[in-house]
Amino acid sequence: MKGENGTVVQSVLRALDILCYFQDNEELGISEISRMIGLGKSTVYALVNSLVCRNFLEQSPISKKYRLGIRNFELGRYTQQRMDLRREASPIVMEVLGKFHETVHLAAHDQGEVVYIESYRVPDVTILYTQTGRRAPMHCSSVGKAMLAFLPGSYLQQYVLNQPLKALTKYTITEPEALLRDLKQVREQGYATDDQEIEMDLRCIGAPIFDFSKSVIGAVSICGPIYRMGDMRMKEIAPEIVRCSRLISYRMGYKEGIQ
Repeated sequence: MKGENGTVVQSVLRALDILCYFQDNEELGISEISRMIGLGKSTVYALVNSLVCRNFLEQSPISKKYRLGIRNFELGRYTQQRMDLRREASPIVMEVLGKFHETVHLAAHDQGEVVYIESYRVPDVTILYTQTGRRAPMHCSSVGKAMLAFLPGSYLQQYVLNQPLKALTKYTITEPEALLRDLKQVREQGYATDDQEIEMDLRCIGAPIFDFSKSVIGAVSICGPIYRMGDMRMKEIAPEIVRCSRLISYRMGYKEGIQ
């Protein structure tokens, strides 16, 4: 089956239709869902059971009917968080952009990857890995390392250290011990750097963003070509990107300094 933008999977569409039925119904049984979607009970049961396996639905121990599971809440909270982050960060980021005239990135994290949720660009620089909506490894970007340094050790172990650290350039950190040393320095100074680690001739400096629960939810960075981002320039930007991240964190409900 083809949709407007390519091939779609009918069973996935049906599973999503089932989820949508719960917008107006707190609980539904197999027979009710079968009537609503126009499919046999055995097919509906297989679809519902698949959703239960991934925590999108759960079965009530009392009524034996089904209701929305915790995964919907988690995804909804994550989506809302990203939307709020973009809105709250925008005026602060625009100030930094106006001061340094370099590309500014806003990023979140998802299962060991950086997700670029907004890019405020200058017109003369094209950065391959940081287009809005794209994903990138966490171990070789300033936003990724800024977040990794303040995420739980279990997150680092599960999503980053359990697999090879892929080299994107000759400067990418590929040894776990070296990455851990780098992250320790990030925690001490409050910001991370990327010196041609994700893309040649590109230098970035980024700092973490926290929310009201003191959890790191994102990072902000300034990136530019190496001929404009020399050592003195990086030192000039460092306190400003930390200040920027603190102001955004404050707007996201975080009331303390970075520990």
